[in-house]
Amino acid sequence: MSRNVLIVDDEIDICLLLKSLLKSQSIDSSFVQTLADAENKFKDEEPSILFLDMNLPDGNGIQKIEGFKKKSPKTNIVMMSAYDTAEDRKNAFDKGADLFLSKPFSRKQVLDIVHQFSS
Repeated sequence: MSRNVLIVDDEIDICLLLKSLLKSQSIDSSFVQTLADAENKFKDEEPSILFLDMNLPDGNGIQKIEGFKKKSPKTNIVMMSAYDTAEDRKNAFDKGADLFLSKPFSRKQVLDIVHQFSS
């Protein structure tokens, strides 16, 4: 699987930050800001990593994890949220998320995730 990343977040600053961090590691990435756009992207490509925000304008990212995993079982899904609760973590992992990343996150956390899934 190629090393490409899809970022799904409605906050443009988060998208640009992640894209910049990934570019510093020579990893291609793209971003969308809605679940509908993410589903359209998945029709054309299978990212190696999906950074998926929980609260998006058109729904809750957790509810889409199973669909993304079904379309692309090898994609590693990193659930992101500023509202990090034990219940949300459990729901995300139960649906198939590989990791849960709390916002705000550090550069090191993102790079550790990328290296974990690249090895």
